[in-house]
Amino acid sequence: MSVSEQHCKPYPISPEPGRHSGFGDGCFSKGRAKTFFNFVNSVNFKVLWGVNAMEGRTQTGSTNWTGDWNSTQFHHMLEDWIEEGYMKNIFAFELGNEIYGQYGIEAKLTVDEGVDTFAELWRVLKESFFSSIDRPKVFGVDTALDIAWVKEFLAKMKIKDPTFQLDAFTYHSYPLGAGSSDKVDEEIMDENFNSKIYHLANQASSFDNLPLGVWMGETGGAYNSGRNTVTNRFMSAFWYVDWMAVMAESGHKAFCRQTFVGGNYGLLQVDSNSKKMLVNPDFYGALLFKELMVGKIYKAWNDKGNSTHQYFAETETINGKLQKTLLVINYSHEPILFYCDEFEDFKSATKYHLTSPNLQSSTVMINGIEAQFKPGALRFNIADYAELVGDEKLEISGHSYVFITQATSNKK
Repeated sequence: MSVSEQHCKPYPISPEPGRHSGFGDGCFSKGRAKTFFNFVNSVNFKVLWGVNAMEGRTQTGSTNWTGDWNSTQFHHMLEDWIEEGYMKNIFAFELGNEIYGQYGIEAKLTVDEGVDTFAELWRVLKESFFSSIDRPKVFGVDTALDIAWVKEFLAKMKIKDPTFQLDAFTYHSYPLGAGSSDKVDEEIMDENFNSKIYHLANQASSFDNLPLGVWMGETGGAYNSGRNTVTNRFMSAFWYVDWMAVMAESGHKAFCRQTFVGGNYGLLQVDSNSKKMLVNPDFYGALLFKELMVGKIYKAWNDKGNSTHQYFAETETINGKLQKTLLVINYSHEPILFYCDEFEDFKSATKYHLTSPNLQSSTVMINGIEAQFKPGALRFNIADYAELVGDEKLEISGHSYVFITQATSNKK
């Protein structure tokens, strides 16, 4: 195949109603790989790449498969990517997507099948990369949390090949259920729903002894592309921002949002009429969380009741100061007056208060200014929206959330 070819033949991929995706098999052409890695390199990304673990297996039922994983195509892909210089942008490989254990979707591979599959992946990687420094990391197992399956898998994997260890444990979760459910918005705004998320996160944290710990490998809140006017609107922050804080407080090392773009749960979304790329409200929450909630994150308690969720982060900055950030989420439709004595001078702390005309609006206001990219800007600068608290107490409007941050010399 020519490197310039973008599509495999036949193209487009034919629908197959019996398949989970609704389509038949496709491929990632050399031409598309070149386009993809040129983009990845231009923005200095590292990629966590999912590998098809069903190649070589034969489907005998809805979730029943026979045969072993055939790694030949993966091996050829590695050889090609090494030759093209693409591997510098590959951080890790995952093997299979929601195919292991009782919660697998298209397959429910046994522990022994999973062990054999990962052992083969490890063999190919060791053969292709002599140095562990150059070798990509291996993440798994990318399915809904199945504690018993994972424990048995890790134990048997150690016996099968003592030289192999997962670098990180990744799992998927969609606690809000199907996007088609008319209860998605109700559960997002349920102030007590995150108790389920704490339980989930604490269970997963039992695998935190791996080198890169536990990752929330995929969640979009509600599966099957989310729910239009809910998971792509301001309301979505009340699961997304809250769950990120819960996972971080529980020791998770990363949180992977489904999706960056695509469906009705993306951080970005293509407008169906203009075909322009739009920024969904959760993008701003994600950016502020990433830039401000750094260091150790704690659950903070308050006297406002269950309708107010608080999370506190602190870290020492490069100049020796202590950066403190408080995230407050107000689930109530009523405003609250808020004060925190953790700050050296609450009035001089910086606030980023995110509000919207209504929960199902696409508009996000930060300190009363509409959040939007400036024309021609390559990045969104949160400092353009910064504002001092300016008073002894801060009014946090109903159905809103706020980041309050301050760098201080006080290390109490």
